[in-house]
Amino acid sequence: MRVFQTLAVVIFTLLMTSTHAFACSCASWEGGKVSDFAKDYTSFWGVPIKSEVHPNAGNWPGRGVDYKIKIIDAFNFVTKPEITVSSSIPHGGTCGVELTMGVAQFISAFSYGGEDMYIGECTPKIPYAQLKHYLKTGEDSYIPALDDCINENSPECTVWDDYLADPWKRQGQEDTRLYQKQWYSERDESLDFTPTKVPSKP
Repeated sequence: MRVFQTLAVVIFTLLMTSTHAFACSCASWEGGKVSDFAKDYTSFWGVPIKSEVHPNAGNWPGRGVDYKIKIIDAFNFVTKPEITVSSSIPHGGTCGVELTMGVAQFISAFSYGGEDMYIGECTPKIPYAQLKHYLKTGEDSYIPALDDCINENSPECTVWDDYLADPWKRQGQEDTRLYQKQWYSERDESLDFTPTKVPSKP
């Protein structure tokens, strides 16, 4: 009996250790201009209307899920009415994200210099208000590193005030109702949001 208990403790410890070993770990925003962020990430309001799971979705690294996004407002940075973004399956160390189907949301997608766009947990988080202002007007501003502003009262750190005080304002949630209403007025009632699986290659 004691041997069994010892074995159970060892197995539990290994499982817990492996879970933490493969947990997603990302660096925070290191400070810079909003335009620096916009060079690497395309930001827009959109609605995921279709998702396809790839055969290698359980492997990492890998292209786990493709989301077709209906563009609602891309601030003239995206000209197509629909685009596709990819993500790893959100588990363990993949740092993937799961988008909510049929719901308007603010997305910042990374591009490796081509047309393919990717989303993930490691996308730097910067104040939505400043990013939105840049996207709409082109007026740039400096965003200091969040870690440098946690216990600071300097004027430049005030850009993080809403982000730190109200989670609802962190990624544009205050505009969600506006864009969700717009989506409901334009959406195709025949859309099926059930995820599909991409057939394996022969």
